[in-house]
Amino acid sequence: MVTPNYPPVQESSDRGQAIVTRGDQQYNVYASWTKHKRISEVTVSTTYQILEVKTGRIIDANSITKTATDVAQWITYDGDEAAIPLEVKAYNTTGDVAATPAEILANSTLKAIGKDIAERILKVYKE
Repeated sequence: MVTPNYPPVQESSDRGQAIVTRGDQQYNVYASWTKHKRISEVTVSTTYQILEVKTGRIIDANSITKTATDVAQWITYDGDEAAIPLEVKAYNTTGDVAATPAEILANSTLKAIGKDIAERILKVYKE
């Protein structure tokens, strides 16, 4: 089962001020910004059985659930960028950032589950 989860964008706003020197003059500059955070998440759940073909005996059976998550963060702002703190400037400032599509997250999660199952099969036959 593949379960995508794309909650609404989380937003928080703040504002700041700084003193900048331009030429021989110092100025107070101001800015307000909004941090945007978009989370994309896909959970994949599956079950498997390893059977002995000759006897039909179940050698191993289990369920696996894995989740892949991606976080996109950016800011929008008004005012002078010099008034925005460095930790906020670290966010993308080019605008809205798209969430990773569910198909891509599901694919990477399915690969991880496939690897887990392969490791369990090898473990069974090494014993």
